[in-house]
Amino acid sequence: MASSENQPKEEAKVTPYDGVEDVSHLNEGVTLKHSKNVEDLLEYLRLHPLFLQKQPTPEEIEKSTLLQALTALKYDEDDPVAYCEELKEEGNDLFKKKKYKDAIVSYTDAIKRLTPLTSSNPLASDLAAVFYTNRAASHYYLGNRRSAMLDATEALKCKPDHLKALNRLCLCFYELEYYEDCVRTCEVTLALSNDDPKISNLKAEAGKKLKIKLRNERKENLKQQKINAVQNAIQNRGVKVRSKWPDESFAAVPVFDSASNSLSWPITFFYPAYMECDFIESFDENCNFYDQLLVMFETPAPWDSSNTHTADNLVVYYEDMTEIPRKAVMIKSTKTTLREALKLQQVVEDYHLNYFVLPKSNSKLNESFVENFLKFKSKFREILHSK
Repeated sequence: MASSENQPKEEAKVTPYDGVEDVSHLNEGVTLKHSKNVEDLLEYLRLHPLFLQKQPTPEEIEKSTLLQALTALKYDEDDPVAYCEELKEEGNDLFKKKKYKDAIVSYTDAIKRLTPLTSSNPLASDLAAVFYTNRAASHYYLGNRRSAMLDATEALKCKPDHLKALNRLCLCFYELEYYEDCVRTCEVTLALSNDDPKISNLKAEAGKKLKIKLRNERKENLKQQKINAVQNAIQNRGVKVRSKWPDESFAAVPVFDSASNSLSWPITFFYPAYMECDFIESFDENCNFYDQLLVMFETPAPWDSSNTHTADNLVVYYEDMTEIPRKAVMIKSTKTTLREALKLQQVVEDYHLNYFVLPKSNSKLNESFVENFLKFKSKFREILHSK
């Protein structure tokens, strides 16, 4: 058996170098794509911030996006005011293109950078006033009047005599109906702007609106005082009203006379025998039912064919709100005053009182009414809605 030492050795094959080396395995984790040769890769690595050995030249920075980003960051840190000037140009360009939301982003970025400097750097404070004013304008055109007002106010904190901020604030105050503030701000603006006609007109309009607003407020305050007086008087009489005070100006409501310390109520009298009703706009609480019915039926009602509705032949019922289900309760005497009746009732539905009047000579009708009170009430509601 021949020894391995005596076997002929296989010569190593040598691949000729063609000038192109496969470096694809080096591209893993490197942003350079599809390197065609070693020189491109080495150039990329030489300009990578991790491998820099000296300050890059302007030409080298222009070739590398990473170096450009780092240079911008360093520029931002070294001179934030100058960087914010660039943001201002960017925001103003977006504003001109009516991209107000994008403009707000640029202005907000600048404001955040300038805010720490405004107390010590007058230039930063003046520039912040510009950004707040520009952002206020962007908010204004987006319809955000309150945000625009707040930004204009912040601008004036940075620079109290900033005319554009004052003008914007005047407009915001007017459109938000802060007329008194608008007039005062217009006066300040006019003192600085040599009687700007637009601001003069705005001040005049705000003054007119202010007079109307103050007059309406006085009316509303007087109205509310009257409402409070009525509600306090009702409460003092131990009566509870379940519903809220009606919003409608035409609604019938009680009236309180402070001089006589008396209440007058709107009342509807229902007549179940004929399914008719009468409305009394003002019933003095100190009057009794008999006297009121005597006036009402001094002459027979046109619908009272049997002539049973006379003051001496009538009884009055109220709706007991404390019972479930609700029921009709007869007031023992028509000589009872309204104030005494309300004390018996304790609770009423709303500020418009309802009472039911029946002839006492018709006992069957009275019994039927009490037993079927809710049905009678429902029929009355249908009749009233149909009229």
